[in-house]
Amino acid sequence: MANNPEPMTSLPSPNHTIWLRPHNAAFVYLPKVACTSWKLHLAAALNIQTKEELSYKNLHNPSALPLPYAAHLTPKESDLFKSKQSEGSFKYFSVLREPKERAASAYLDKILFHKNPQSFFSLEIIPAIKSHARIATDDKPSFEQFLLWILESEHQHVSNDHWKPMCDILQLKPEEDNLKQWTLWPMQEMAKAVSTINQYLGVDLTLPGREALGPRPDRKSKSALNELLNLSSEGLLQEIYSADIALFKLIKS
Repeated sequence: MANNPEPMTSLPSPNHTIWLRPHNAAFVYLPKVACTSWKLHLAAALNIQTKEELSYKNLHNPSALPLPYAAHLTPKESDLFKSKQSEGSFKYFSVLREPKERAASAYLDKILFHKNPQSFFSLEIIPAIKSHARIATDDKPSFEQFLLWILESEHQHVSNDHWKPMCDILQLKPEEDNLKQWTLWPMQEMAKAVSTINQYLGVDLTLPGREALGPRPDRKSKSALNELLNLSSEGLLQEIYSADIALFKLIKS
């Protein structure tokens, strides 16, 4: 008797799930986890034709780079994909980042060092955090205030993709029984992840670098995290990202 795992009961976010068609597999990308590089890599591997010149601004727009996201398939393709997902042999791939470092990266990039005054983050997110923290000055919110906003606020964007827990996007719980259809790598094993995906798709491609579409700032989130942490922010991270921390620990063990 074939030892196939049971089909999953909870499917990952369709907006983040990229069908590795025609295979019975998908790559689930996570924001702040080399997602730009992965999207460019999969576009090349799947021979996806861009509809306009790509930039960091439009890369994540499915109309510019029409990757086969589960949420944007044609009705016929969607039915086929859902049928494949229901099979126990269907495979999911994803790369995870150390959760505290990912949260720090989101804060540094979208809050502390964010400069575009007309962006969504400048017009919506930062004012919401400042209002919650009762900041009346032009100062940017602290890391602790950012985390408190995520935990306490009922604002509609507290679950923004950039800091939304990875387990929520993947729809996973950090128990091994839930991981039968998944292959997960920590970012430290990116080379292994690229090699596996290349073999699966029958290509020999190098993952594009973080500046593949032009210069971009390096926030050095890992080293900056030590300066951002205090007892309060450490506790908040543990509370918000408890499942992520447990899952990351599991895949590294």
